[in-house]
Amino acid sequence: CALPISLVFFRAGALAFLEEKRDDIVLKLVRYMQGEVLKRIRGREYGKRRDQRELIKVCQRQFRKFMGMRDWGWFVIIQKTRPLIGMPNPEEELRQLEEKAKATYGQYKDALDVTAALEGELD
Repeated sequence: CALPISLVFFRAGALAFLEEKRDDIVLKLVRYMQGEVLKRIRGREYGKRRDQRELIKVCQRQFRKFMGMRDWGWFVIIQKTRPLIGMPNPEEELRQLEEKAKATYGQYKDALDVTAALEGELD
């Protein structure tokens, strides 16, 4: 009876020792991976909270500036006129629309005249 070449015999307890070592290595790798995942999750949360703390400081600083300047006359004027900057002028828009309508109607009127002239020639 011939034994297969791949069959290996170990001393008593050697196989158990190797399995223990393998389990230790696997446990170490799993713990390392869990630690990396937790680090990434906590890092995101920490970054978010850090940004929130910074934004709170900015908001407080801007509010203090506003409270200091709200009674200053020029500041009031600037605040009232700022929304008007860049707004379209309604009269100018209406004039442009009328010009566009006249130009379009002029082309339409020319086409009607040509059609009427051609119909007159046919009769």
